[in-house]
Amino acid sequence: MDLTIPINKVPTKFIAYECDIGGDLKETKFLILVIPGNPGIIEFYREFMKQISVDMKIEFPKQTIPVWGISHAGHETDGINSHYLNLDDYPELYSLEGQINHKMSFVKMYIPQHVKVVLIGHSIGCHIILQLLKRDAQFSSQVIKVHMLFPTIERMRETPNGKFFTSVECLHWVPMVMSWPIGILPYDFRYFLAKIYLFFRPNVPKCIYKGISSLVQKSIVEKSINMAMCEMDQVYELDVTTLEENLNRLWFYFGLTDSWCPMDYVENLKTLLPNLKYVICSKGIEHAFVISDSNTMASIIVPECVDVFKMLEQ
Repeated sequence: MDLTIPINKVPTKFIAYECDIGGDLKETKFLILVIPGNPGIIEFYREFMKQISVDMKIEFPKQTIPVWGISHAGHETDGINSHYLNLDDYPELYSLEGQINHKMSFVKMYIPQHVKVVLIGHSIGCHIILQLLKRDAQFSSQVIKVHMLFPTIERMRETPNGKFFTSVECLHWVPMVMSWPIGILPYDFRYFLAKIYLFFRPNVPKCIYKGISSLVQKSIVEKSINMAMCEMDQVYELDVTTLEENLNRLWFYFGLTDSWCPMDYVENLKTLLPNLKYVICSKGIEHAFVISDSNTMASIIVPECVDVFKMLEQ
């Protein structure tokens, strides 16, 4: 189910399977929460989340295990008939720090303390998760497993993609200008353009076309770029202390050719954290896995979730 809830004054889109956000969780033992990358459009993750929910229901037919996903503040507006506070007047709501506070407010408001949580972070969502574990002791005590998919948790400015992004900083206005005429087009036409853009890509689910149709609006593009600029400045030093404190519940999935987390970063992590649990992708899955490999990624994640749930039920 899709729903919109105001979090820190920002109407926020959610996707929820099995149990609605704000629903009765008294009998719920476990919950899976997805925190996206940037752009933080949760629609991109619909197929991924749906497959996780379906597979978990097969494994635990007598249990209700909600699978929830939260968009980043201000990154998804299609279908939301609410007023958005603008970026210029309220930059603190849409910065990287604002997005961390946004997720902290959500978990305090909607995840009861008795529920055990599995977190799935993608890209910058992994950094946000580390901050949640570091800053919110109560929520951290509820987290039983953390899946870090294609993580961006250090030296983002120095990665191949980070170097390119910062080198064209003076041109960041270009996508914002280009998105304005596209954004005023009817939704169906934007959807059609998205299909043309990904015409030669295999296995693209409908949610990707819908997500791109939502993304190409000036107000969203500028918030996404603003957040990315914060990432370049603020995600630099690896938080080894937080990683060590949570090592027993962290599980990493690295891309072999990921230009946001190159292999020398992976080797550095392995050296600093010899007991790190990780997988290096052998399936050719790209950083933006949701475009073509949502089901493959779900099939990798689900056994990890099943193992930890069954262990707790023993």
